[in-house]
Amino acid sequence: MLQVAPVLNAGAITASNNNLCAGTAGVRFSVAAVAGASGYQWVVPSGATIASGQNTNEIIVNFSESAASGTVTVAALNACGTAGATRSLAVTVRPRPAAPVVPAVARCGPGEVTLAVTNPVAGVTYRWFSATNIMVKEGASYTTPVLVSSTTYYVTAIGTNSCESSVRTPVTAEIRPLPTASILPEEPQCANPDGTNVFGLTGMVTNGSYIWEIISGGEIATISGDNTFTPLVSVTSAGTVRIRLTVTSNAAGCEPAVAETDLVVNPLPAAPASSNVQGGERCGAGEVTLTVINPADGITYRWYARAAGGNALETGTSYTTAELSSSGIFYVASVSSAGCESASRTPVSATVKPLPLATIAVETPRCQSTNGPTFFELTGRAENGPYSGI
Repeated sequence: MLQVAPVLNAGAITASNNNLCAGTAGVRFSVAAVAGASGYQWVVPSGATIASGQNTNEIIVNFSESAASGTVTVAALNACGTAGATRSLAVTVRPRPAAPVVPAVARCGPGEVTLAVTNPVAGVTYRWFSATNIMVKEGASYTTPVLVSSTTYYVTAIGTNSCESSVRTPVTAEIRPLPTASILPEEPQCANPDGTNVFGLTGMVTNGSYIWEIISGGEIATISGDNTFTPLVSVTSAGTVRIRLTVTSNAAGCEPAVAETDLVVNPLPAAPASSNVQGGERCGAGEVTLTVINPADGITYRWYARAAGGNALETGTSYTTAELSSSGIFYVASVSSAGCESASRTPVSATVKPLPLATIAVETPRCQSTNGPTFFELTGRAENGPYSGI
């Protein structure tokens, strides 16, 4: 007895998605299992591939970026391998928009950065995402919050058919470090009576190359060690010298940083003229007051026991000595409002005149002479002046 394998027909195709974007993977197509079927013959649209399930009643299909709309068909095979009626399902493949082109943007120092799609397409929506996949903006451009360091964002295109570009374009908002320059301030100096004043500078620099320069006062100053952070500036006379430290940025397009400082050498005042000081005198031991007459405006005076060195005895236009038993010389210097003292000191005399002295030796009492007057022979002493007796 001969048996003829009947033709088997598959049922309707169901799909997890038959209206999809190009590049979609993992789309399921299936039919109900057909009793007695030895297999199934599937055909997918151009640009699509069957990833798994070929010859079964369920397949998984991947659609490439170039996939086109078409139909998915299936036929059940009987024991002889003969295909039954073909079932089909239309599949719409929507093209994805091109990934947006977005140039990186840089700025110098912290701040906002505006990123923009190059030649945005009408009707296409652009969405911006952070590195943590949080959407931060929808539109053809995005202005970041204030950034202190370079940050990468991602932008995608959504077509009018609701399909998203296959990749998100990374774009960097670059924060270029600003150069910095600073100079520690220097205290003013009093002119050096023995020669040159020297200032030791300390500069601080980041994010660039640097140069020191004298921008005013160059006629009285020179700089050495200007290839270091600690140059020396020599100033030959009183005046003000301005120094500039310029730092050229390592990053393209960033403005240089500039720091400036003034080095001040204050002049020394003249010592008081001899005609403007008045010594003092007294008779006998005691204090003597010395005075500057016609004191100059803005000048104070220091009194010393020595012509050079030592500590000041007093500050002011006059000085009252301690008790003196003999004459001596003291010295007075001028001091400017800047605290600079004259290079020399003017001598001022404190004169102590000795007191006159008169003494008479004690005589022993005598008995009255019977022959006339009683005579005493006196012995006197006189110092520091003429004398007379009565």
